[in-house]
Amino acid sequence: MRALAVRAPAVVEPVQVTGPSSDRLDLVLVGDGYTSDELATYAAHVQAKWQAIASIEPLQTYRGYFNVWRVDVVSGESGVDNDHPASVKGAITRVVLHAAAV
Repeated sequence: MRALAVRAPAVVEPVQVTGPSSDRLDLVLVGDGYTSDELATYAAHVQAKWQAIASIEPLQTYRGYFNVWRVDVVSGESGVDNDHPASVKGAITRVVLHAAAV
């Protein structure tokens, strides 16, 4: 049996809070493949992506109904996996990039 590595707990940071979660839609964004040195870059990526998504209808109209949270998960290695077994990285969530454009 393989031992699991102990990692620091993930930190949840607010991106946009418009009210209590009991009265809002909570959107939680979890990154994969960002090392501790890259968390500021991840935060900037999340902010930029949320701004882009929230500028499109119907989200633009309903933006005030969303709370958006960023989960800072530290990966042991930068980048994400592709679907080739030889290229598996030490990412926490094992997200596999399998799209040309997202």
